[in-house]
Amino acid sequence: MDLTKSKSRGTSGDMSQSAIERRLETLDEMRELALELSQAERLRPVKSKKAAAEEPSSFEVHQE
Repeated sequence: MDLTKSKSRGTSGDMSQSAIERRLETLDEMRELALELSQAERLRPVKSKKAAAEEPSSFEVHQE
């Protein structure tokens, strides 16, 4: 199994015009998302992973 860095990251050496256009479209979508997130209103404080792991889950198992 070939696990070079480029393959493990899902990158490609394809430099065709259509491949470059796809990359630019993806980059533009990521940029737009970043701009939207930067303007988003935070609904509540974000808990640390440690605090979230220590808190009991609100998931209840349905028993019949």
